[in-house]
Amino acid sequence: MKPIRISVIACAVALGLVAATILNNLVVNAGGGELAMSPVVALICVVIAGITLWFAFQVARFRNVETRRKAKSMNSLMAARTLACAQGAILTGALLAGWMLGLIVYDVALASARGIPGFFWSTVVNLVGAVLLLAGGLWAQYLCRIPPDDSDGNSSSGGSNSGKLAADGYSRTSDRR
Repeated sequence: MKPIRISVIACAVALGLVAATILNNLVVNAGGGELAMSPVVALICVVIAGITLWFAFQVARFRNVETRRKAKSMNSLMAARTLACAQGAILTGALLAGWMLGLIVYDVALASARGIPGFFWSTVVNLVGAVLLLAGGLWAQYLCRIPPDDSDGNSSSGGSNSGKLAADGYSRTSDRR
């Protein structure tokens, strides 16, 4: 797997922003209430980011020879799953951040006519939770990288490992055979 590019993250934020703005306008123009999410969403985002980071720290411990014994039963498949979870957290955090930004922009645009609604602050809290999920996913993705220089000479690709992620051949134990 390759790292998620910033342009993909920006597109996900833009997609969430446009979708929230359009859907919120459609619902309000049809006579319904504005879209709002519970602040529990922010708590769930933070918990998912924490779990993802915990697994990523296990991958980083296993990657380092000095701390390998502290890692709990790590293998290449678990490292690849951790990376997939991190990338899912990145995309989910980006989409949620865009969605919350769309709702905030809608509320701020109408603030002069009607004031700030009560659920505005829960939307801001959810935006913070989504940004934390995005940041946690980016950090976890960074922790799942293979170090650029393999001091043992046991690189699975035969060359430099710079920029490679865990799913690109992480397990060095299988390379020693």
